[in-house]
Amino acid sequence: MRKVVSTSLGRQGNRQSPKSVRLSSEEARRVALAAERLGTTTSDLMREAVLNRCDEVLTEDLSALLSDVIGAVDLPDAPAARDSEAVFGEGMQQKLARRRRLS
Repeated sequence: MRKVVSTSLGRQGNRQSPKSVRLSSEEARRVALAAERLGTTTSDLMREAVLNRCDEVLTEDLSALLSDVIGAVDLPDAPAARDSEAVFGEGMQQKLARRRRLS
């Protein structure tokens, strides 16, 4: 069973933006235990955790995340990206020619 833990995760000046988070009893127990060990409140612990995760996600370099797939496929006959307009145009011309032959 999940219980609702309400906390203010965002602050704008003196205004707070309350959010509700559903936690299982085990999750709630772990949050409370961690907050107690740190000598802080569950709200402050959750707020800090959310902001830390947001910082991780928002500062990740996309090219670093995709580095294992960028350039992984070598297609020697594939046109360079700079040639894509010309290749697309050729494909459209071929399609138009086929349609004309069928009409």
